[in-house]
Amino acid sequence: MANKSIGSIMIREIIRMKANGLSNSQISKSIEKSRTTIVKYLGVIETSGICLKELLELKENDLSELFEVSNELNPANREQIHKDLYGLFYFNNHKRLLSERILIVV
Repeated sequence: MANKSIGSIMIREIIRMKANGLSNSQISKSIEKSRTTIVKYLGVIETSGICLKELLELKENDLSELFEVSNELNPANREQIHKDLYGLFYFNNHKRLLSERILIVV
């Protein structure tokens, strides 16, 4: 299921396997999760700045909190996100129309 967080037991397994030197692909196959999911959680581990050994010593609740991923937009950011998306859409649409005019004129 897309955008569904994995449990702390699975996260602990990813950490344990990475600490034992397994590659992302090996971890992915072993726990039957996509390599993208493994990369996502390993990215969170990297940005946390906490070493793998220390992460393995965390309690389940602490580990879960560290890897909690929100699927909701922060209401404070919604307006800026809307502006950015509108600007991107407008730019891409304008670029497409401009290229069509150039092709017609040439």
